[in-house]
Amino acid sequence: MVTFTVPSNMDIGLVACIIWLTVTDDAGNEHMSELVITGMNDALDLTDASNTPKKFKLNQNYPNPFNPVTTLGYDLPEDGLVNITVHDMLGNVINHLVNEVQKSGYKSIRWDATNNQGQPVSAGVYFYSIEAGKFRHTKKMILLK
Repeated sequence: MVTFTVPSNMDIGLVACIIWLTVTDDAGNEHMSELVITGMNDALDLTDASNTPKKFKLNQNYPNPFNPVTTLGYDLPEDGLVNITVHDMLGNVINHLVNEVQKSGYKSIRWDATNNQGQPVSAGVYFYSIEAGKFRHTKKMILLK
């Protein structure tokens, strides 16, 4: 629970507060929502007005460099098939992290530096890419051991 109080003796006009809420499931997948609280003086309103991104985006993994786990965030403005794949420097597929239809929203997936067989990969530079609808993007990440 988050609580904030606006003093009743202040004439403040418009009040706004943005709260980012992240929920993680048992598999380590995260879903992020943006809650916006607005109001005029003594009347506040809670809305989930910004839960859908306006455009596709692949975020830089965090942390980077990482060991042993990193999180890859991405924004989906519409429902659709999403593929997220990790490749090595030679372009070989290391791990298919996501290959499913997903609803729009702010998404993330954790990678534990393992290949598709669950074996740990060596330290080095890796690339992760997203394919969602016509959107394609690739970013670089570094695994340190």
